[in-house]
Amino acid sequence: MRRALCTLFAVLMFAGCTAAVILPLPQAAGAAQQTYVCRWAEGETRETYASAYPALVGAGKEGAVLERAGERGVVAPTAAYRALYDVLEGGSLAVLLEQSAAGLARIERAAVFRTFAPRLWYARDDWFAWNGNCVVRTSLSARSRAETLTLFSDPPSPSVLAALGAKRLIFPDIFAEEGLIEAADLVGTAVEEVTMSAPYAFAGGVVTLDTPGGRRIVCGMPTATALTLPDAEFADEGALLACERLASVTIPFAGSAKSAVGSRFTGQFAHLFCESDGTFRVPETLREITVTGGTLAAFAFYACPAVERVNACGVAAERISEQAFAGMDGLQALHSPRADVMLTGYFTASPLACGCTLFVRS
Repeated sequence: MRRALCTLFAVLMFAGCTAAVILPLPQAAGAAQQTYVCRWAEGETRETYASAYPALVGAGKEGAVLERAGERGVVAPTAAYRALYDVLEGGSLAVLLEQSAAGLARIERAAVFRTFAPRLWYARDDWFAWNGNCVVRTSLSARSRAETLTLFSDPPSPSVLAALGAKRLIFPDIFAEEGLIEAADLVGTAVEEVTMSAPYAFAGGVVTLDTPGGRRIVCGMPTATALTLPDAEFADEGALLACERLASVTIPFAGSAKSAVGSRFTGQFAHLFCESDGTFRVPETLREITVTGGTLAAFAFYACPAVERVNACGVAAERISEQAFAGMDGLQALHSPRADVMLTGYFTASPLACGCTLFVRS
């Protein structure tokens, strides 16, 4: 009897295993049968998960993004995808923590994981990450990396940003008050881009802030080697302090403001590289400065020994001090609307078609 029961059990086990191999599980079969409409520039294709996944780039605002032969297509998104993507990109922390991957198509779930799993969210010493199904609280380790970081408070220390390898900082729309970021927050980091809503703006590697008194230059990106600062009325002290690799810069004025009126005005270019203790730290890599407006006060380029070329063609001659360029030991060439300026060293002077004078060290 026992032998018969053992034989019957073995037969049933064999049959069960065979069926499991031949017949896929219902859940796997349902996922495999999903099809997606992908929109390309030249038309549409119908994709399965198997055909779409090898071409998957990640999640985009319009849907999961595929790429083939250099062309990009977008998978028509579900309503669940649209809602989740918007929150992951910039929703409030409370709403973010309520979201999940429920309702996503399988290719959407994979796209969201590919894009958002490498990211982190931060709120006053608390860290959060996407685990494939929802955003959960996490902790950092020595191996933690996050090129994109969403911030619901002031940024973590520059050393933390540097250790994470952060390249993009996102401040959601709900955090637009003044003082969220300054140049000191970025010193020594690899940040290349900051996403912020009005009254902040980011363009050309520079963050600005619109205030009732006018636009302020807040900070430049640390990775920049050449910058053109946008037109503004003011510049924060140390606004370019994080730009330690800068080789050339174009500025709308030298110093703290476009207008020299007011007791708080300082006319030194090095104001843009001033540390909290009042010392100037103009990078030794900086070789060329172009000034397009404002006033050039006496010794405007103090603490700029490595600068070799200055172009002040955009500044009115009557707003340039005779001593504006004095003390520039490294100066090799000067384009100046004013011809009777004091220079350190010996220079030859040649008139230019624009009415300026070109001084070249002899």
